[in-house]
Amino acid sequence: MKYVRWLFLCVCMPLLLSAHSEQVLSRVEQVLEQDPYLELSREELGDIFSAIEGIALSKSKRALFTRKQTGLPCTIERCPTLKGFLVRNFSKKGGRIGHGVHKVISKAILYGQEAKVIAFCDSDATGRPESQVLKKLQGCKGIVPYLGMDPKSRERCYIYLEYYPDRSLRKKLNDKMVFTPEQVVRIARGIVSGLGAMHGKKLLHRDLHEGNILLKKSGDLYEAVLVDFGKTLSEKASRDVIPQIPRTKSPPEVLDRPLKKIDRYKSEVYAVGCILHGLVWGGHVPWIGLYDNRHLSEVSVQKRKSCFKKTQALFAKARKKRLSPILQKAEVERSMYEQFQITIFDMLDYRPEKRPSLGQIEQLLSAMEG
Repeated sequence: MKYVRWLFLCVCMPLLLSAHSEQVLSRVEQVLEQDPYLELSREELGDIFSAIEGIALSKSKRALFTRKQTGLPCTIERCPTLKGFLVRNFSKKGGRIGHGVHKVISKAILYGQEAKVIAFCDSDATGRPESQVLKKLQGCKGIVPYLGMDPKSRERCYIYLEYYPDRSLRKKLNDKMVFTPEQVVRIARGIVSGLGAMHGKKLLHRDLHEGNILLKKSGDLYEAVLVDFGKTLSEKASRDVIPQIPRTKSPPEVLDRPLKKIDRYKSEVYAVGCILHGLVWGGHVPWIGLYDNRHLSEVSVQKRKSCFKKTQALFAKARKKRLSPILQKAEVERSMYEQFQITIFDMLDYRPEKRPSLGQIEQLLSAMEG
């Protein structure tokens, strides 16, 4: 502890008190440009980055510098995996941007060859198989870019991902954001591309919902990527489990046939159809609430058949909808947007064999984007 204090008093503090170097100032601007919602001011970022330069100059081998040790509003930690320093825990909530049963996701700043905001996932042992899935999908369009993983102990690991400042599709919808037709098509294409990459490697996401789709503004459009692969299984390993974890995205065939006879790939097409339905019309599909995939074992066969018939009737009625108010705003190729609406209902068909393949859906979306 005494050495750490000496390091900051004698090596780092002189750098903090002097004018920040041009490199430090340019990196401050880089970071603020990447995330306008960052909880740190320009002055605080300048002090933190100057302190890191001081640590590097001192050749100290210490791995972790806490707030108490540095007097700075963050924790600084060496990150050999990403060849730099991690700046984290820099707000009252620790920069937290999400969480799951087994992990907490926070914002962090990577200071190395450049300075960039990243997503930092502190996970228990379940993070290891998730990182393996991310490695397999590395470089695939529609999948959150994977930066690396640090095994901190047998029970804990850090996963590093690219940061998406516009957060999730769920947050946008909860904020009552209305997307343009062009934005809807670009988001849909990102989701379909990501899921297509997974299916191409015989992997099933199994946890598809609006909260697991991240957005990043690109001009007037939004790029969408899939995240959270903690429930992902291979097609073979998924045959004895429910096809979709979220109750609102569970396909109606769970009412009508044994788990082993359900087409897992088409069940994921249905889940994406539910997401696109919410994006285009708002809200859930009309037959939501008729059944709960997590309690089907407690429901009689007769009740299941009754629910399935109600689902069929509601589906037939909903399919007669006119072009949604969002898609009506399209200035060109109205017929294509009408076809897109028909395709969404094809994805939601209670008969899995009638649902289109992801390849067919992507072909339509590609034609719509020109």
